Amino acid sequence: MLEIFIIILYCFIFCFIIARSGFFKIKGLSTFFICVAFLIKLTAGILYGYLHRSYFIGGDTMEYFMASDQIANTFFQYPLYYFKSWLFMNPDIPSASVYIYPDWAYIQKDYGTYLLSHVHAVPQFFSFGYYNVHIVFVAFLALLASLNIYRALSDTINLPKHFLIFACFFMPSVLFWTAGLHKDVWVYLGISLLLLGLRKLYLFKKAISLEIFIGIFIVALFRYYLLPLIVPGILAMAWSVYKNNRATLYKYLTVYTVFALFLFALEFFGLYPLLNVLAERQAAFLSEMGNSSIQGVQPLEATWSNFFQQIPQSILNVSFRPFLWDCNDIFQVISSLEIFVFWVFAVLSISLKRTETKANPLSYFLFFYAASNLLLVGLLVSNVGTIVRYRSIALSLLFVVTLQAFDYLRFGLQNRKANKTAALKATNSKRAALKSQV
Repeated sequence: MLEIFIIILYCFIFCFIIARSGFFKIKGLSTFFICVAFLIKLTAGILYGYLHRSYFIGGDTMEYFMASDQIANTFFQYPLYYFKSWLFMNPDIPSASVYIYPDWAYIQKDYGTYLLSHVHAVPQFFSFGYYNVHIVFVAFLALLASLNIYRALSDTINLPKHFLIFACFFMPSVLFWTAGLHKDVWVYLGISLLLLGLRKLYLFKKAISLEIFIGIFIVALFRYYLLPLIVPGILAMAWSVYKNNRATLYKYLTVYTVFALFLFALEFFGLYPLLNVLAERQAAFLSEMGNSSIQGVQPLEATWSNFFQQIPQSILNVSFRPFLWDCNDIFQVISSLEIFVFWVFAVLSISLKRTETKANPLSYFLFFYAASNLLLVGLLVSNVGTIVRYRSIALSLLFVVTLQAFDYLRFGLQNRKANKTAALKATNSKRAALKSQV
């Protein structure tokens, strides 16, 4: 009962902040809607925790929660231990109750995981050791990210409001995977800030933006390997905005090609073992245990021939899995239906293309970043559940691009709305006429 009371209390506090703060005064979104979106994200986070405790036998999220709780409970008792540990001074372990660090070389390989445990030690002081209370703060972070993306796209992307709201707030995979204590919500927040900065670049030609730097910084802290996918997109967009002409697609293709050749040159001349790093990361994913692993996935070899041989299968895995006939539970069915609906709109957007839509540098950024992210996920990840989580943010951005290319007039969505409005006006006119006769 105490846990429920604290959750309700914090929900009231956050909803009060939403209602009173000018930050949440967003054109097209009511305070009531934002509060409801926050509560939906909180519900998804509680479900996320329940499933991990019962279905995934704890999983990473519970390990992160326990680690952050351990840090919070022992930090003030042994502050020098924690400061010295992060300054690479290798202090003696003062007690078995403290968070024990592995070798720094091991931390470097997954820096975001250890940072996550330390960042989430802060909300532990307000959660009283309850996971679901902790998730109230995570839900608020996810809400901020969704609001940032809505702000960034509402006046830059030509998309009906209800579709944009769905893409920003209620895409099933994003709603679920950014609701738990994991790195995804922080990556989502970083991407959202980056898009806010790119909006300023697109609308006001403001290249130096605090949002861009903070967004890149947050993404780099939690998933540094996304930077080679983001940086060329920023450069291509800046090129497109400052040299405004119709060759936007050409500019993006040029920049991403040059960046890819640069990475390949680093491998070729032995300056950076790109293929070995990719092979090691894929081997780590292959070693993960789970009942949704893709059968028959061959280990990636550190050769160019094998790299290109695996691309078709990688695209298939990340673009279409889980197949509906392979689903083992309702959550995999939802993921399967989500990717199916995406491809339905993708096919329709090709056949019902909007001829009046002009090239938009921000749309191209969304497409190239999302497509390259999906390709990387397909190459490295061999577990369906992990694929769904890692592709969720990129898929939502790609969904925005797909919806923008969709011709709503030819499909009849806007026509039906106009007909309903006309019918309502005609009915009201008849009623007024009848009243005047009486």
